Amino acid sequence: MDNLKGSKILLRPMILSDAEKVVEWRNNKNILKWMFNKNKISVEDHIKWFNSRVNRHDYIVLDKKNLKPIGTVNYVLNSKNKFEAEAGKLIGDQNYWGKGYAKEAFKIWINFGFDNLSLNKIIVKTNVKNVKNIGLNLSLGFEKIKIINKDDNEILLMRIIKGEK
Repeated sequence: MDNLKGSKILLRPMILSDAEKVVEWRNNKNILKWMFNKNKISVEDHIKWFNSRVNRHDYIVLDKKNLKPIGTVNYVLNSKNKFEAEAGKLIGDQNYWGKGYAKEAFKIWINFGFDNLSLNKIIVKTNVKNVKNIGLNLSLGFEKIKIINKDDNEILLMRIIKGEK
């Protein structure tokens, strides 16, 4: 798949050599606290996961100025409904937090899902205490659906439907 471009970011498909950087971000205590699975992972864990992925699209977010990897976006496609997917985002480089990079990356990612993957509905799940992420999702047109409890996590389910964004 092609790279996706914004004013501040580029998105490119994740490759195996991204493993070390992704694991570094994923294991950062300031990020891990928001993950549903709070166990740290190893590079070997990531590589095993990467090689066994199905029904997914995983991209790396790059700073357009210097091509530095700063995060990830992804889709997990619904195996029962090809027009529906769960999306995720992670800005792993803390120097890029609160500066609009996540919003731009996720806006481009949502449009990619609707326009290129023929999605009609995109779901996101976030910890109910992750107020900044919830605000970002709301600003991009997601609506709150319900709160679910799973494995000691209170999770807010949100969605955006094509044509309603």
